[in-house]
Amino acid sequence: MTIIYRKIIVIVCFLVSLIPAAGHTDTRKFQIDVLIFSQTATATESLDMSDPAIKWPKNTTRPGQRSTQKLSTSSSTLSGAASTLGRKSKYTVLEHISWVQTIASERAGRPVRIQGTEVDGFVQLKRGANLHLTIGFEYSPKNTDNTYTISEQRRILFNQRHYFDHPLFGVIVTVSPL
Repeated sequence: MTIIYRKIIVIVCFLVSLIPAAGHTDTRKFQIDVLIFSQTATATESLDMSDPAIKWPKNTTRPGQRSTQKLSTSSSTLSGAASTLGRKSKYTVLEHISWVQTIASERAGRPVRIQGTEVDGFVQLKRGANLHLTIGFEYSPKNTDNTYTISEQRRILFNQRHYFDHPLFGVIVTVSPL
C-alpha cells in the first residue's frame, strides 16, 4: 500500500510542477547596443534652433545598475560601425555603450540613461505583440549654448540596425535576444 501512495505522490508532484505559477511572466534577456555620434552639417542646411525638449521618463537606470548588466564595447554588435565612424573626419563618436537587460513580456523595461560630455538621453525597450524602442537624446556641442534633440518611438526588429537621424548627430541602436 505504501508503494502505491509513493507513486501517487510522485505523479501528483510531477503534475503540479507542470502548472505555471500564478502571475508568472515570461522574462527574456536582450543585448542593447547604442552608438551616438556627431556629424558635421553642410553649410546649406538650416537648423531649427527650437527643438522641443525630450520627455524624460521616471525611474531611469544606468547600464550596470538594477536590471541591467553593462558589457564591454568589444562585445557590441556596433563595434565595426564605431570604428568606421571614428576613421572619418565628418563624424565623432560621442558614446558607444552596450548592456544586457531583462524585460518581462507585455512590459516596458526600465529606461536606461546614457550621459556623456555632450549628450544626455535614454533608451527604453517595450515588449508586446511587437517590440518598440523609445529614445530621447539631447546633444549640446562643445563651445555652444545650443541643444539639439532626437525623440522618437518606433517598432523595431531584432538584430537590425535602427538609425535615428538629426542633421548634427545620430543614434544607432541594435537589440538582440539572448
